[in-house]
Amino acid sequence: MVSVLSKGWSTLQELVAAGSLDDFTVYFALAVSGRFKWYELVAGTVLGCAALALVVAVVTESKRVARVVQTIPVPLVLGVLAVLIAASAFF
Repeated sequence: MVSVLSKGWSTLQELVAAGSLDDFTVYFALAVSGRFKWYELVAGTVLGCAALALVVAVVTESKRVARVVQTIPVPLVLGVLAVLIAASAFF
């Protein structure tokens, strides 16, 4: 397993930024609705990217955590996410 951090922080930042691109459509709708101010959206995006970068750094640098995460089946993760998203529509 190649460590993301061994390639440098710029690679990690590029991955995090690319992962956030799909959120911009949601941000646009929220900004137009007037529910959030532009600086709240920017602050939330920066904090979210920083949190994601921290999680990626911990998972890729810790061999023990990486092995545990690799044993979790992807269909299980997707199923749990689907249930949580569906439940959040009703609550």
